[in-house]
Amino acid sequence: MAYDFAYRRIKTSSTGYRKIEATITLPSLNDINIESGAALYEYLGCDGSTFDFEFGFGLAPSDGYSTKYGIYRSINVGGSDWQWIPGYTFDPGSTYRLLIAAENGYIKCYVYNASGTLLYSNNFTVSGIRFDGSGQRVRRVSTLLVPSGGSANVNNNRWITTLVGTPTTFVNATSSNCTATNETNPSGQPWISVTTFNTYYNENINLDIR
Repeated sequence: MAYDFAYRRIKTSSTGYRKIEATITLPSLNDINIESGAALYEYLGCDGSTFDFEFGFGLAPSDGYSTKYGIYRSINVGGSDWQWIPGYTFDPGSTYRLLIAAENGYIKCYVYNASGTLLYSNNFTVSGIRFDGSGQRVRRVSTLLVPSGGSANVNNNRWITTLVGTPTTFVNATSSNCTATNETNPSGQPWISVTTFNTYYNENINLDIR
């Protein structure tokens, strides 16, 4: 199926990174207008020459996630290994912290609630991933997809903190170490608006495909 999409991405502007942590208040149900076939994803990613890993939240009515968020992971974006992680749901309008951290040959993934309680953790084997961050970049993304010609909107994708890390540093994502991209398909559509509180680690994103 062909999709229209809109995404806001913050990505490290150089390689050498092994981890990223971000806190998000997920859009409430009042902020969301998506129907069957559309989906919203709020995720962290790490990519290198042999992999492109994603881990985060998703809201997808066609997959049974219409009133609660699920979590998913994908080791090679666009590949056949994309999958929801069963047995976990998360509340719209609530605040959570995501963390992914690369080791040699695997990546560690965590979800915490606003009080710092660990809600989920797991390690996933990723061929070629490295603790030293060689050739690797990390990213934070909010993306909305709809079947081509459809419409959907999600307001208040509220990222409160974003930290990016090398083996020796762990600092705010800013314009000095990251780049920001707003992308739509078809290209050039006015479907993304961003309110920036601190560039780029603290911002609110509205996505409106119409």
